[in-house]
Amino acid sequence: MVGADVAQLRALAGSFERAAEQLRQTSTKVRSGVQISAWAGPFAVRFRKTWDSEHSVKLTRVAAALAAQARQLRLEADQQERTSAVSVRLVSTRSLLDLDRLDADGDGVVITEVVGVDGKVRYVVTITGTRPFAAPGEHFDALENAAVLGIETQTMSYVEQLMGERGITSEDEVLLVGYSQGGLIAQNIAHSGRWGDPLVVTWASPQVIGGVEARDIIRFEVTGDVITDGVAASSLSVPDQAGDNYLVRGDAGAGRSGARVGIPNAVDIAVGLGAGAAIHMEGRPFYGNLADEFDERDDLYATRLQARMEPFLGGSVVSNQ
Repeated sequence: MVGADVAQLRALAGSFERAAEQLRQTSTKVRSGVQISAWAGPFAVRFRKTWDSEHSVKLTRVAAALAAQARQLRLEADQQERTSAVSVRLVSTRSLLDLDRLDADGDGVVITEVVGVDGKVRYVVTITGTRPFAAPGEHFDALENAAVLGIETQTMSYVEQLMGERGITSEDEVLLVGYSQGGLIAQNIAHSGRWGDPLVVTWASPQVIGGVEARDIIRFEVTGDVITDGVAASSLSVPDQAGDNYLVRGDAGAGRSGARVGIPNAVDIAVGLGAGAAIHMEGRPFYGNLADEFDERDDLYATRLQARMEPFLGGSVVSNQ
């Protein structure tokens, strides 16, 4: 129930809870009433039997259903409140990196609907990275990084399913934003050709093997990130300023070659993983710095891509899901 009024949701939940309690009280009163010894005879016997086996059971079920729906409404109100509390205004490339924080239901995908100044509806699809504790076969598990081979994975199919359910078609303007594994999936979705000609933004994500031809992709890579600097990944992330595959790479304050210069205290949880892994997992500020740098660039390729991104950043966010 994205965009719903929190107060109205909670008011409706309260109404359902009161109705459920009234039904429970009514059931108790009727049951006590029909048991009085003064009411005798065949009809009384039949009614008591029917009440116990049918009527009271139905009232109990309705009361339970109302109570369950009230709990669901309160959960939705809490979710909506959390989403509103961390709402993101799309005003710059950096702001795109914060959209994954709106993933209230935790499915790894956030679809943001934006209405531009021209009145046209556009979509920003944000895709998360690998989930370290996901079991094999779950979406975004480590095995799904096979997407780097340019193949379609089950997580990619899942993301496309959500896009279709949201009503997105190949006629819509779409911006795909992916972190790490999400960046691989975003590239492959663009390459599939099923969603028109989407613009792609990846951060902390290598280029898929073979590249993605004839698609506009902006790739952000911080020096020292273990994924984009690693031996396996380095050959996949060849610097490319060809316009349709625009690489923005730099130190961005993280410290070169994995040096832990300026890394936030939060990355200290990455004990034993090394600074490169820490930059990858907690490097949002550094990637934000690169995004700011991209916004300030004025070369031919950057300005063309900035123009493609502008309608998404200049519009009004209608809803997040």
